[in-house]
Amino acid sequence: MSLQELIDAINADEVNGPHWRGESAWVKTKAGRAKAYAQFRDLMASTGLLGPDITRAMKTAPFLQAHSNGSTPANLKPAPVTASPVATTPPPPDGAGFAEAGAPKADRGRSEVIDWPEGIVNADDIERLEWSGPGTNLPEEFWSARPIFQHIRRAAWNRLVSGDALLGTVLTRVSAGVPHQVRIPPIVGSRVPLSLILNITGRSGAGKSSANAVGIELVPLGPDVIDEMPIGSGEGLIEMLFEWETQEGDKPGKVTKVKVQKYRNAYVYVDEGAAALALSERKDSVILPTIRTIYSGGVLGQTNASQDTKRRVPAGEHTFGIVIAIQETVAAALLEHEGDGTPQRFLWLSADDPAGKQALSEGKDPEWPGGLAVLDFLRQREATGDVDDETVAKVKGGHAIGYMMLGKPYDLDVAPAIRKEIRDLRIRSLGGDANVDPLRAHENLTRLKVAGCFAILDQRVDISEDDWRLAGMVMTTSNAVLARTRKVIADDEARKDAKTSKRAARRQVVVATALDERADRLKRVEACARWLRNRTESAPGVTVTDLKRTVAKRLRDVFDDGLARAVKLGWIEERSESGSGLGSNQKRALYPLTKDAA
Repeated sequence: MSLQELIDAINADEVNGPHWRGESAWVKTKAGRAKAYAQFRDLMASTGLLGPDITRAMKTAPFLQAHSNGSTPANLKPAPVTASPVATTPPPPDGAGFAEAGAPKADRGRSEVIDWPEGIVNADDIERLEWSGPGTNLPEEFWSARPIFQHIRRAAWNRLVSGDALLGTVLTRVSAGVPHQVRIPPIVGSRVPLSLILNITGRSGAGKSSANAVGIELVPLGPDVIDEMPIGSGEGLIEMLFEWETQEGDKPGKVTKVKVQKYRNAYVYVDEGAAALALSERKDSVILPTIRTIYSGGVLGQTNASQDTKRRVPAGEHTFGIVIAIQETVAAALLEHEGDGTPQRFLWLSADDPAGKQALSEGKDPEWPGGLAVLDFLRQREATGDVDDETVAKVKGGHAIGYMMLGKPYDLDVAPAIRKEIRDLRIRSLGGDANVDPLRAHENLTRLKVAGCFAILDQRVDISEDDWRLAGMVMTTSNAVLARTRKVIADDEARKDAKTSKRAARRQVVVATALDERADRLKRVEACARWLRNRTESAPGVTVTDLKRTVAKRLRDVFDDGLARAVKLGWIEERSESGSGLGSNQKRALYPLTKDAA
């Protein structure tokens, strides 16, 4: 059945026709239009229509046109209407995929529209305005938007990890596991892979590595993906895609071993971002430049490598997912690269989960909901016979059926309104608009990648405005985490500066005290020398012993120094004379150096 035939059938239907035309009373409400939008999309998908065709049909749906300017429900702003909680649906058995759990299509991920700030609130605004909107965790409206989000959250709480951190890990694994042909279309520049780079931030022991471990269990990847690889260097990120292969040499019977690219997909986890950042500080390090190239999908490799170590991965031949667990105070070295847009290419999510803590403390301990086979629909292929069977495969999924050209890029379909928003921002930037931050381009691209992963989680190959809206929530939360990270780093540096200042102040006090004490001692030495001169002038021959008995208390500790000073200045002299003291036949007598004394 063609698209037009289906629309004609809907119009002629006694039940659905009035709803489609916007004549039913309940469709005239905002909440009703949102509900009708979700149900008509599911109805069209059930007939086998392609995702792009469904999107085009919904753009001109009469029930939307009658009450709007033709925008999709993402712009209608209906009252909050959330999908039925997944908790009411029995969880799938362990190891079963979400699409295989037997849930009706209407329960599989079409979110209703909820209120949320327009656009993305960036990190700078959050810091400057001390914004009181959504914080460093995704709001309840997000989690209730789609059953699969609740599935992920239940898995997180069952394993006592952050829902946000697990969601980020799931998205990153999806981006690493999709066939490398699946790409973001060339809206600005060229095609870009879904490659996501996630920073899970939190204190030591917050469960960053645990969230990654649960994500690995929740979303298994295929054998064509290099999985759970650590990071060693920028060159190592490229090297993991290669393996040794035996090839025939120039002469018969002669074989040689060469390294060839065997993989296009990789999932990398960095258990402690400090190690990667330390490596990035090396003079010859290419870690951060390589990560930036992975994000944009450019050519990987080095031209200055030797023939044995030269590795080159063409653009479009790699898709990565990279998760970095990092303490906020350690991220300072990463934020030093804000000028080249490195932090803006990352998704920042928190390892903390206050809502999870509250729910678990109230005894809400959900059961393990089972694994998610969300990528299987992209791998269940069969020849169609429509064109060359060796180059075309039919992609079957829950909500849509599409065609993927094997060995050629397969562009995700992006809703026109999203394209327009991205292009408008780019056009303003091209015009030199001072109000447009050029780094926002990375933010919009990351948002588009997140939206693409949402579509795939929903078993679709088209990015809807609802995906874009939900991705905007994630980006706002990411920017809030980035703003908090900046503040934590600033506070930490302020504390360090304060400690340094205190140490410097203490050193200054010690030095000043020592100088004062030295000056005081020199004064007392000088005073003692003058006193000795006066005493010897008034009592020539007075003994040192007698003088020590009568010297002022404040001069006793400098008596010997005062005596040496008086002798050095030529005021007095010391003579040894016969005496009657016990244990000695000599006494130390002092005389003034005058003509009479001489």
